[in-house]
Amino acid sequence: MSNMWKRILVGLIGIPIVGALLYVGGYPFLMFVVLLTVIGLWEATNMARENGVRLRLGISAVFSVLLVLQQAGVLAGAGASSLSYSHILVVFTVLLMTVELFKNQENPTSNILYSLGMTVFLSLGFSSLYQLRETTDIWGTTEAGFPLVLSVFAAIWACDSGAYFVGKTIGRNKVFPRVSPNKTWEGSIGGVVLGALAFWGISTWLFVEPPVVMALGLGALVSVVGQVGDFAESLIKRDTGVKDSSNIIPGHGGVLDRFDSALFAMPIAAVIVALMK
Repeated sequence: MSNMWKRILVGLIGIPIVGALLYVGGYPFLMFVVLLTVIGLWEATNMARENGVRLRLGISAVFSVLLVLQQAGVLAGAGASSLSYSHILVVFTVLLMTVELFKNQENPTSNILYSLGMTVFLSLGFSSLYQLRETTDIWGTTEAGFPLVLSVFAAIWACDSGAYFVGKTIGRNKVFPRVSPNKTWEGSIGGVVLGALAFWGISTWLFVEPPVVMALGLGALVSVVGQVGDFAESLIKRDTGVKDSSNIIPGHGGVLDRFDSALFAMPIAAVIVALMK
């Protein structure tokens, strides 16, 4: 089966499943977010191995789940309201250093920092997706989470498409040639414009009273930050010498390949939405 048909088949099966989980929200969607986080850590482990850096996957996976659940408010609901994000992070750091001490392997400092950094980054990034889904009562809509996440993803996808087509058409000036030699400033700007318009268009359709300036501004911000996420993952992949983070999604690469922009854009969107309340 060709790569194109793999992409189409996965899209026909995967998009309805993910869409259904997003629509339902709650614990089913939270479990999906937890799964994405753990898979992302597994991919990060494999990516760094070629450089001699070891992500301690076992302990990182356990604490990433705890961090996601804490951000989602589940631990507080289970009677552990006094257990903060910083408490979990301190214990995780101490255990990481202890594990590295007993492993007695090369690059202990890099192993600790990489394990810590990727665990925090992925747990915060994916938990922000859940937090956005649980958003209520903004722009005249009492169940705002579902349309809000759709609007953010619409901006990301439109930005990606706009950057590609505008760059192909009129692109001349490279943004980061050492990271992504084919991406241009013209394409990036075109992507931001289209992303802002997509966010505004979808939010106007799904919300009751989305302010035009806010919708366009948030869409533009999401598009800019999403492109930074795309460049950042390209930087990591070049540094580690891999083409895709994994092959877990046939025809599409890995979870980190599919959610690189969202991992940057969702936390920023979550912060803006929190400030709006």
